[in-house]
Amino acid sequence: MNYLEEEFFRLIQEDQEITKFLLEGSLDGVWYWDLENPEQEWMSPSFWKTLGIDPQTKKHLSDEWQDLIFPEDLEKALDNFNRHCADPNCPYDQLVRYKHENGSTVWVRCRGIVIRDDQGVPKRMLGAHNEVTELVEGSLKIESLNKSLNQSVAELEEFFYAVTHDLQSPIRGIVGFSEYLLESDLDSESKAMLEQIHRSGIKLQSLLVDIKQLSLVGKTKNQELFNVNKVLDQVRFNVESNFPDKKITWKIDNMPPLLGNSNDYYRMFYNLSSNGVKYNSEEPEIQIRWDHTENSNVFRVIDDGIGIDPKYHEQIFKLFNRLHSDNEYPGTGAGLSLVQKIVTSYEGEIRITSEEGSGSTFEIEIWK
Repeated sequence: MNYLEEEFFRLIQEDQEITKFLLEGSLDGVWYWDLENPEQEWMSPSFWKTLGIDPQTKKHLSDEWQDLIFPEDLEKALDNFNRHCADPNCPYDQLVRYKHENGSTVWVRCRGIVIRDDQGVPKRMLGAHNEVTELVEGSLKIESLNKSLNQSVAELEEFFYAVTHDLQSPIRGIVGFSEYLLESDLDSESKAMLEQIHRSGIKLQSLLVDIKQLSLVGKTKNQELFNVNKVLDQVRFNVESNFPDKKITWKIDNMPPLLGNSNDYYRMFYNLSSNGVKYNSEEPEIQIRWDHTENSNVFRVIDDGIGIDPKYHEQIFKLFNRLHSDNEYPGTGAGLSLVQKIVTSYEGEIRITSEEGSGSTFEIEIWK
């Protein structure tokens, strides 16, 4: 034992002022209970002051405080007391509520330890109080705000879903009617205007699909083992179908069955692969690699495309935020936002390594 530690404990034994300083400086109350005469219990003055009560008006009896504690918390405290008496390894430690003299609620962390005789029979109990009202009320406020926020997000997602669903039919009508009119005999100015309407309608359809997909992320709670290799086959087929003029080279790792939602993984790999092909030459190479640790699966989607300047690495994940115009590379700017939202729904992380002109690597880590 260090000499200062020895000196400290000797001071406590020899000088009551030192003990009182420790009790008053680090605790909001101390109590000492005679378990052989359970009506007898000494409560330190600081405990009563915490409740706004003059200590001189209180007797050292257990029923003095039992009238002030919330009934359900008293029941919990007595149950923990019985557990602790039966098994010393079961801690006596709980949050309880007391009524303050002014009518407010005081939250207290109450801890204690039973003192036993040589035969292990409980004789006394020593306890300590810490007032934690600010901490508890702050935590409850945050919990309430989170609940309200989650409710608002849910309502907004439902609104997005309803809007996208209701708009699909009229937009299909606009696109279909404009296609029909384009086949008729039109002057060049009218045809150019209709072509613009048709392109805008097609883009609006894509936007509605993306918004709908964003609103659905995390809605499906069911997770099951699925064949990710089949999902990647579908990704490859659809990307190649959407870019028929490009000769794509694929390098894809064989992966074991994964636990999750196959639609989420499809959308995640499809959007990253599709971007890797879109922002690329006529002969792009896409790699989809898999690795794992004890606690996570790690996926890397690697392309040899135009790359992304590091100063834009955060911006690219913002919804509808695009670095290029539609004339350069058509799109909605929702793909990476969707990927990030999917990864977040699994409490995972997405990281990017890229330089302008040197391709991109998107690394996704999802916990097992």
